[in-house]
Amino acid sequence: MKRIEDAFQALAEQILAGQISHFDKSQVDIISDFYALWQSRAERRHLPTQYIRSPETLGVRHEYGADELERLEKNNIMATRPDGSFAMRDLMGPVIYLNLDRIKTALKVTSWSLIEPVGGHFCVPDVPRHGIISLTPTHALVPNVPSGRITRDNLARLNREMAGYAQDYFFADDLSACPGLTDLINRAG
Repeated sequence: MKRIEDAFQALAEQILAGQISHFDKSQVDIISDFYALWQSRAERRHLPTQYIRSPETLGVRHEYGADELERLEKNNIMATRPDGSFAMRDLMGPVIYLNLDRIKTALKVTSWSLIEPVGGHFCVPDVPRHGIISLTPTHALVPNVPSGRITRDNLARLNREMAGYAQDYFFADDLSACPGLTDLINRAG
């Protein structure tokens, strides 16, 4: 998963630096992989428990400290905690990874484009189901449409849709700069 994140981060930096404006097949795949990873993680973020212990666990041969567990996780090695339990997020890793193809197939991306609003900012929901990846408050990647600038009215429509997909929250650099969210913000206020 880190490979997917690192590849996307490098590509996003090139996009924002103005070095890339049209995406080839490999770049489309990098963006699609990242979007699918984001969605798959979001689908599994509410775990029933953070740790699970098998009733068959007899004990551990070595008690890993927090730093050791972190290093092992970073190298894709799952280890038991001192009480013999496993972190549920470690057990969900393969499930998350297996869902990437399902999500990419459902998204049906043939191309990605960069859009910028004429005025205002994008909001970002906690759960992506809209096909939009905000890179900055004023730059977003969208599938299967031409690159370019979008009107404030189109931005308001996108923001309402993205906020509508949120399960628990949505955020922005400045919510008051996000057209289309005034009613939602006032109701929550």
